[in-house]
Amino acid sequence: DGIRDGVEDWNLNGQVDPGESNPRLADTDGDRIPDNIEDANRNGRRDAGETDPTNPDSDGDGLSDGEEDKDGDGVFDPGDDETNPRSADTDGDGQSDASERQTYTDPNDPEGRFSIDGMEWRPSVNRLYFRWRGRAGLRYHLYSFPSMVSTQKTLLLSDTPEGGVPPWYLVTDLKLTTTGTSCQSFFRIEMEPKW
Repeated sequence: DGIRDGVEDWNLNGQVDPGESNPRLADTDGDRIPDNIEDANRNGRRDAGETDPTNPDSDGDGLSDGEEDKDGDGVFDPGDDETNPRSADTDGDGQSDASERQTYTDPNDPEGRFSIDGMEWRPSVNRLYFRWRGRAGLRYHLYSFPSMVSTQKTLLLSDTPEGGVPPWYLVTDLKLTTTGTSCQSFFRIEMEPKW
């Protein structure tokens, strides 16, 4: 892999100890990025600007280094749909790269994160109003649950947003009318590709 065996096994005991890369493997952590790319200066230690050849997810965001650096060259190329394997939140919007992939938002766009824009209870009309920005091409499902541990869910909405400013569209106010005397509910929004 281009790193001297004595540098990878820095205590020279012939074993792969914690913090050491394996001199018998070109890719110690199996993340599809060779050790000599992750340890760019080939000194056997993780330095600033490098990923960790002994940890498949150097930034701990839930995506392997190889999933983030898709071409495995050690260079962050946002134009090639890559995220930075040295930063858990590439665009700095407060949502991890893995979370953005799960919610089909752009981990390279700080404005492209999923968030609830508004939720308001109006007791005079006995209604709860929800509002969020949705991404074109996704179907959103809003569920309610009677408690946080309940598996009993009720589908309140299944919608694909349209209109607004691409690629984000406002899901218009959803008006939920409560029944009975208790209005305690917990809500979950799930997203899935429409295609």
